Amino acid sequence: MRITGVVAIPAGTPAFGRAVLRVRLYDVSLADAPAVTKAEYSGEVLRDDTGEQHLPFHLDVPDVGGTLNVAAHVDLRGENRVHTGDLISTTALPPSPHMVVPVEPV
Repeated sequence: MRITGVVAIPAGTPAFGRAVLRVRLYDVSLADAPAVTKAEYSGEVLRDDTGEQHLPFHLDVPDVGGTLNVAAHVDLRGENRVHTGDLISTTALPPSPHMVVPVEPV
C-alpha cells in the first residue's frame, strides 16, 4: 500500500532555506516501549517565504498490523535530531490514503 500526502507548514512560519523533510510511519502498539519505524520518506525542501506551504511525501507501507501513526520532522540542520527552530508534528495521526500532516515550530 502507498500513502501519499502533504506536510503543511502554516503561514507565518519563518523562511529557512534548505532543510530535510522526514516523514515516518511508526508502530506504536507496545506500551512503555520505543515506537518502531515501519516506513520512512526523506527529501530536501526549500522555504524562501512565510506563506503556507505544502510539502508532498509518500510512504510505501508494508502489510503490517498494530497501531500505526505518521509523524513529520522538518530538520533545519539535517542532523536527524530535533532542535529549536525545527518543525514537527505534534498530533497522533493514523495513516490514511491522502494525508495532511500539520507541523509547528519547536
